[in-house]
Amino acid sequence: MRKMAILCATVAASAGLAQALADPPARKTREGAGDPKQIVCRSETEVGSRLGRRRVCRTREEWAALQAHSREVTDEVQRFKPVICVQEPTTGQMRC
Repeated sequence: MRKMAILCATVAASAGLAQALADPPARKTREGAGDPKQIVCRSETEVGSRLGRRRVCRTREEWAALQAHSREVTDEVQRFKPVICVQEPTTGQMRC
């Protein structure tokens, strides 16, 4: 009986969590929301740590530049096509 109660509680909690993740809270708009010099702080997960988080503060302008740079690097990596060359065993010539 106790196992059944624990199972029901777990299912109910996971359903609530799934709903919370599916419906992100609405962001509040402020007067200075468009100010590029306004400092915005975000919490970021530290690489290599399950629990480590740190708070990073930058201006909106810096966040936008960081996002644009990340997008450029991602696009460049996705467009990259390596050239594979093979040397012909009989003639010794390179074929690409």
